[in-house]
Amino acid sequence: MPKRKRKSANGNVRVSSSRKTGLFFSTIMPLILTGLILFCLGFLTMMAYRNLTASSFFEAKDIQIIGAEQLSVSDVERIVRTEMIGKTVWNANLDLIKQQLEKEPMIKSAIVSRKLPDGITVRITERKPKFIARIAESYFWIDEEARILKKATDDQVKENVILLGLEERDGDKNKQRVTLADKMYAEFSQVGLLNRIRAFNLSNLYEPKVIVEDSGEAVTVILARENFGYSLRKALEVLDGRGQEIESIISQGGYLIVRFKKV
Repeated sequence: MPKRKRKSANGNVRVSSSRKTGLFFSTIMPLILTGLILFCLGFLTMMAYRNLTASSFFEAKDIQIIGAEQLSVSDVERIVRTEMIGKTVWNANLDLIKQQLEKEPMIKSAIVSRKLPDGITVRITERKPKFIARIAESYFWIDEEARILKKATDDQVKENVILLGLEERDGDKNKQRVTLADKMYAEFSQVGLLNRIRAFNLSNLYEPKVIVEDSGEAVTVILARENFGYSLRKALEVLDGRGQEIESIISQGGYLIVRFKKV
């Protein structure tokens, strides 16, 4: 005959201890074992992954630099290799390499990609030097956004038109100055007067000035905001051969005002 289930004093059915033990081994223990097995497999997989990605098979042997025309390829490669110390191509932090490259003044943007198993490709867009500007008594190449790129050599300062009037911390106005200087440069080139100009002084955007040389002297010409070529030509006609007498000329709207040096 089947055994009757014992009831407790309050009428509930009692579960025997042997049945509790059987329930543990049949239900709970398999779950624990399964969890342990999965943990071990995960741990082993992680260790295998680490060993694989850190192996010499993925060591960076081929670093390709694309787009470096003014920059030295070796300098760009050195930045990449510095950020890859202790890393391989597989686990290299490409975003960090990109950030470090774009900290360089001459690099406008950089794209870094893997080329498994052992290559890194870097595509850079360089900033283009536009003018030599005098900033805080030193001369620097700047780009179209008025960003300082690199220091200019003495020979470069002598051979190029210099941009004066930039402010150290006024980026927006400096951009406007570069845009205006670019327009002036183009007009003077078109009318063949660029070789007479030593510098642009754009400290006042509403009163552009050029510094020209005549008779071995520097003379300031204040121009209108438009028709730069015409205004400068009229001033040079008056100045011709009189650089030692004339200090400055205002040439605006077809009218000339000449200021002579004090004797």
